[in-house]
Amino acid sequence: MGKAVDVKERQTSIANFILTNGFVTVDELMEKFAISRMTVHRDLDDLERAQLIQKVRNGASAQPSNIFESDFAYRERVNIHEKEEICKLAATFLHDGMSIFLDDSTTVMPLIQYFRKLKSLTVITACLPAIIAITQIPEITLIILGGLYKHKYRSSYGYFSVSAINRIHADITILSPHSYKTGSIFEYEQEVISTKRAMMDNSEKSMILMDNSKFKQTTLYLLAKINEFDHVIIDSEVPEVYIRDLRSQAKDLQIAKV
Repeated sequence: MGKAVDVKERQTSIANFILTNGFVTVDELMEKFAISRMTVHRDLDDLERAQLIQKVRNGASAQPSNIFESDFAYRERVNIHEKEEICKLAATFLHDGMSIFLDDSTTVMPLIQYFRKLKSLTVITACLPAIIAITQIPEITLIILGGLYKHKYRSSYGYFSVSAINRIHADITILSPHSYKTGSIFEYEQEVISTKRAMMDNSEKSMILMDNSKFKQTTLYLLAKINEFDHVIIDSEVPEVYIRDLRSQAKDLQIAKV
């Protein structure tokens, strides 16, 4: 029993170390945790099966790829300032009495602080960190979506989540995708697409928030075309080639200066 606990604690520590650093080598893990190369590989295999990290040559990564989305804990540390400035600009589009679908992304999280300034707001979400933050603002009416909870993404998905969304009609959906490419946004799992697509289909308007990291990666599954959104908000560090592309296709492009 004690040995099993030790292994679990060590693997949790290894996962946190990888999430903090983004990428670590096998040798670094051997030195940091005083374990053998074979033990490192066993631990990384277990963590990869749990979808917490991605095992790569000579090490492990928390960084996303076209088939691997990073853990929420890693993503919330990326481009913090850019996300805050994007959300500051996004907040100017909100007003008293709105009902808002909020997705599971870390990009939308800084927006919650601006909800305090609004009256009679209703927020609908399945994202646990968002739920916890919103419960600290008692004036907000919070609707929590059910479904299959996935710890890696800190949110719920699937049939029950989509069914609940289909029984609600909100003023606006606010979301952030995994990646952008040539007029389209993409996600890493079909279940995630089903949830976000349902939110878009059951709201009057939609807003997409994208920090510059969304333009540095590719993903398998198409979520939507950029011209389906009423507002697109990015940060000023997005490369000019993408800004030109967005200007030609987005209904309304807003750029937050960082």
